[in-house]
Amino acid sequence: MKKISRIYMSRFRHEEDFGFHRLTISELPKLTGEDGGKSTHASVLQARVEAYKAAYEKFDDALKVKAKVSAAKLVSQADKRRDEAFRKLRNYAKLMAGHPNPELAAIAQEVIHILKNYDDPTTLPQNEESGTLHNIMQDIEALGSEKREKIGIDSWSGHLKAAMDAYDAAVAQRAKEESGREEGVVKRTRREADEAYRSLVRAVNSLAEIEGDTEYAAFIDAMNSHIEHQKTTLKARANNKKGA
Repeated sequence: MKKISRIYMSRFRHEEDFGFHRLTISELPKLTGEDGGKSTHASVLQARVEAYKAAYEKFDDALKVKAKVSAAKLVSQADKRRDEAFRKLRNYAKLMAGHPNPELAAIAQEVIHILKNYDDPTTLPQNEESGTLHNIMQDIEALGSEKREKIGIDSWSGHLKAAMDAYDAAVAQRAKEESGREEGVVKRTRREADEAYRSLVRAVNSLAEIEGDTEYAAFIDAMNSHIEHQKTTLKARANNKKGA
C-alpha cells in the first residue's frame, strides 16, 4: 500500500522549508480532484487542505516581510562603501608616492608597502575583510602622527574608519533583527505550516490504507519524489559538514 514517506522538516532551512511547502501546494490538485481527477474523498480532506493552504499563506507572508527588512540590505550597502573607502585610501597613497617632495613620496611608499602586505582585502569574505582592514588601520596608525600629517593620510584613513564603523553597526542590526525573527513570526508560521502539512499527510495515508490508494496514488507518488530529492540534499549537506 502506497503512503507518503516521512521527512524531518526540522532539518530544513527556512527557505527550503517554504520551497517544500510550495511544491506540496502545487500537487494538491492531484488530491482534491481540481486537475480533473476522480477523487471521491475531496470533501473529507477539504478541511485539512484549506487549513494547510491558510498556514502556507501565513508562512509566505512572514517570509515576504523578512525579505523587506532593511538591515540585510544595509550590510551590503555598507560593505560597498567601505570597499570604496579603502580604494580611495589606496589611490591617494599611490598619488602621493609620486609627489615631487622626496620626503612625502617616501612616507607614501611606506603606506603602499603596508597595503601590499595585505593584498586586496575587498576580495575577501566580509568577516575576513573586517579583520584585515583593522590590521591595516593599526599599521598606518603606527607610522606616527607626524608622518601621517605630512602626507594628509588621516583624512582618508578616517573616512575608511567611519565606513568600517558603519558596516559593523549594520551587521549588529542585522543580527538583532534576524534573532528576533527566529523567535518570532517566521518561526511560528513555519511551525504552523509544518504541522498543517503533517496533519494532511496523516489523513492521506490513513485514507489510502483504509480505502485503497488508487485515488491518492498520483499525489503520493509526486510527494515521495519531492521528499527523496530533499533527503538527498540534506544528506549531501550533512556529509559536507563532516568533511569540513
